[in-house]
Amino acid sequence: MQKRKSKYIVIIILACIGVLSLTSGLFISIYYKELMIEYQNKTYKSTYINDYSFSNIDFDKLEGKINDLVNNALNKDISFIYNGKTVKYKLKDFEPVIDVDSVINKIKEDSKLTSYSDKIKMIKGELLRKYSLDVNFVNEKIDLIIKDLASKVNSDVKEEKLVLNAEHNLIFDSGSDGYKMDVETTKENLISYLNNEKDKFISDNNDFNIEVAGSVIKKKETRLSLINKKISTFSTDFNNYGNRGQNIEIAVSKLNGVMLEKDQVFSFRQVVGPYTCANGYKVAPVQSSSGYGCGGGVCQVSTTLYNAQLLAGLQTVMRYNHGYAVNYVPKGQDATVGGDWVDYQFKNQYDYPIYIVGYVENNKVVIDIWSNENALQGKKFIVTSNRVASGGYETYLSTYQGEQLISRVLLHTSYYLG
Repeated sequence: MQKRKSKYIVIIILACIGVLSLTSGLFISIYYKELMIEYQNKTYKSTYINDYSFSNIDFDKLEGKINDLVNNALNKDISFIYNGKTVKYKLKDFEPVIDVDSVINKIKEDSKLTSYSDKIKMIKGELLRKYSLDVNFVNEKIDLIIKDLASKVNSDVKEEKLVLNAEHNLIFDSGSDGYKMDVETTKENLISYLNNEKDKFISDNNDFNIEVAGSVIKKKETRLSLINKKISTFSTDFNNYGNRGQNIEIAVSKLNGVMLEKDQVFSFRQVVGPYTCANGYKVAPVQSSSGYGCGGGVCQVSTTLYNAQLLAGLQTVMRYNHGYAVNYVPKGQDATVGGDWVDYQFKNQYDYPIYIVGYVENNKVVIDIWSNENALQGKKFIVTSNRVASGGYETYLSTYQGEQLISRVLLHTSYYLG
């Protein structure tokens, strides 16, 4: 009797377990069926697009979410690197083709065709579904990018130069190297990069760098940077009117910007002459005579330069005085030029280049001589002249080191007709 009772108890327990299991299974089945109805219009828990989770998103919001991802990618920088410089574009500048509709349709299609068991696994997050937004590029747009890039990358050489500012001071412009892009190689590199890296354009959070193929065009190395100080200046007054004034301005313009390297000899005639009407000069009074001639007034420019040269301590090679004394410098301190043989010349004996600046301002002819701050080695030069018994005028150049006179040299003796 006792055994039969125990048997019934076991049967009852098993029946209860069976009922509970059936009931539990029924509830689970109902639960998942309800979830599946819910997931008919949204993505499953385990849905990914280019490694970004797109789980549990309503289908009517899916396109907007994907477009947010695409727009984020389109705003990433693609940087072209060359010669230590960078030109940046956005990915959207390439106008890539990204087929969002195909991915959405595939997600919806998979949602319908997935088996019941796989749907449960996806709801549980046990089965992943990964999708990829393909990024493709159009060759015509790549060509336009390459053309635009070349216009930004290519540059001409800017040579070193000296620039005269409004105060007539020289400023050294270091210039810059040029660059020439290899268009075909750069295009090949770009296409290869876009094809190899296109899977990363959506999923990678980093910007992208591409090396430009090309070559640097080097500027010429000069000694212009050594010219950093005005070592002398001299000016003379004149009436800036008529042909004589025009001749002075022409001569000064030809003189301005002349540079002499070490041991180079300057010839006034070679730079400023010939003093003919065919060379642009006008007929004007020749101040040291009673006549007229083409280029009248040019001698005032040569004389002004001569005095600036002496104050810079530069060596005179050739110098002639006028037949008749001029009124814009003391006697013995003039330098005439004319014809084919009467020239004025001097030499740059310094280790540094010299640079001549000439200009006309406020009825003055001004000549500045520039060189390096160390050219004169602290020396100062003073020009004096005095009349001697023979009727000539002796001109001396005195050299000072600080306040101490270290030399006084007779430059020449000048004689005048009047």
